[in-house]
Amino acid sequence: MGKGISESPVSPERLAKIISLMANQIITTSGAKATLTISTNTGRDPEEIVATEGLRQISDTSTIERAVSEVIEKNRENVAKYRAGNEGVFNFFVGQVMRATRGQANPQIVNEVLQRLLASPAEAQGKPFDTQGKPK
Repeated sequence: MGKGISESPVSPERLAKIISLMANQIITTSGAKATLTISTNTGRDPEEIVATEGLRQISDTSTIERAVSEVIEKNRENVAKYRAGNEGVFNFFVGQVMRATRGQANPQIVNEVLQRLLASPAEAQGKPFDTQGKPK
């Protein structure tokens, strides 16, 4: 059987801080998991962990756009599949952007930017593309 709450290595106050950091979109879910693990193992304060371990969520749209553009550029075949109607490929792109940002990108912004850049490449990226998603 598991431990009781009184035996938890993370105090209710620390857990509340982690939940607050996540609710206020300062860290992502993966950032919260990392913060909880580090806090459990070291006893360090969650806010200090986020600051020193680089776990702050990326919400800057231009930073996310750069990551999305790089993922799109490296995956032209999947761009063509997406534009041909295979919407399941969208999750692949989300995963690649999250990997590129070490899980720190704001998922909502990632989805919005991906939808915009995959829908209309010439207008969204300022580059002409053919119907296969390849640069002209």
